[in-house]
Amino acid sequence: MRELNEEEHKKYHIKLLYITLVIIIVLFIGTIFYHYIEGWSYLDSLYFSAATITTVGYGDFTPRTDLGKLFTIFYIFIGVGIALYGLSVIVSHFVETKERFNVVRRIFRKREKVTSSLKS
Repeated sequence: MRELNEEEHKKYHIKLLYITLVIIIVLFIGTIFYHYIEGWSYLDSLYFSAATITTVGYGDFTPRTDLGKLFTIFYIFIGVGIALYGLSVIVSHFVETKERFNVVRRIFRKREKVTSSLKS
């Protein structure tokens, strides 16, 4: 049982590492694109990319070129999708961990009832 949990834990960490790497790549692509196409600084480009994929969208930066606008349409769908997938992996891990904890807790409660009834 413990080996299974360790294996699942490893899979979770690998998946989390993969998602983090993909998000960094998406941010990098957005940063480079906006820097060269829109003429923004690297920091402003990274800021806009991060605000876009997290759906914050303050509105302080907006693409001015047609190519920038077209790229942003696809960037939103891809970036938001990847970010939401990453969030779902994290949430599902916590839900599964909580469920396992509840199962173990129920087993111990039943064990306590049995042992206390045997003592009586």
